[in-house]
Amino acid sequence: MKKVLIYICTLLCGLSMAFYVPAFAADKNTQKINVFLNGELIIFPNQQPEVVERRTLIPLRGIFEKMGYDVSWDAKTKSCVISNDIQVITMRSGHKGMQVNDRAYMLDVPAQIINNSLMIPLRAVAECTGATVTWDAPTKAVYINSNQKEQITYSVSEYVTEYSEAISELDSANALFNTLNSLTDKNYNKKVDNLKKESKNAKESLNSVYTKLSEITPPDEYIDFHNLSMESVETSIELCELVDRMADESLSYDEASAEINAIKERADKINSELGNVTAGLNMSLYR
Repeated sequence: MKKVLIYICTLLCGLSMAFYVPAFAADKNTQKINVFLNGELIIFPNQQPEVVERRTLIPLRGIFEKMGYDVSWDAKTKSCVISNDIQVITMRSGHKGMQVNDRAYMLDVPAQIINNSLMIPLRAVAECTGATVTWDAPTKAVYINSNQKEQITYSVSEYVTEYSEAISELDSANALFNTLNSLTDKNYNKKVDNLKKESKNAKESLNSVYTKLSEITPPDEYIDFHNLSMESVETSIELCELVDRMADESLSYDEASAEINAIKERADKINSELGNVTAGLNMSLYR
């Protein structure tokens, strides 16, 4: 287990510290997931939210209709159209693609039918509506806030400033990474309490960064970069949560290794995509 913790440090430090999405990951127990919209608990009469491929899926109708959207379903094509006065959103069961007006998005997991309900990943709610979506792992609760001021699209220089300010709190996560870097078989038992405390602080910082990033509307050429940055936050928080479970010894070596490998694959993919996206961007962003 100690060796696994030391190995995870490599993954944490390998994930670019410049780009950080709370993940809406859940552990392996079956505790009910509660969803709150603007402080109100949403009651799902049929299918309940559940976790698929480490992503929380929620019934589409239960959320979008509460947010004032019209929802129509085409059983023949297994696709739905969600619309209001300013948006037309199209999703199809079994597909990761999502169309919002004239812009296409790719989701981590596809929309899918479970017990006759079309289920969508939480990330889709944020990307479709601009709402802030926060996952509270200890209570298994999702908080969706759609009561937001109209977002303003920034110029490149304004975006760089806002982005830099949003990620400034990441420095407070360095204590966790430094502790992980210093772990050995001999000093592990002495440092495990600090590890737990620093992981808690790191998650608080990452959640704060995610909230700030979600309030920024980047220039068109920075949209992919911004979305990947938020996805990187998600992955970083998943790693923190995994550290917590390992430090509490609630995961076996084999379970931890399997989850680390899955997170590593996702982190490698994010970093690769970020490299491709940033190749043509204004390098003043990386200051």
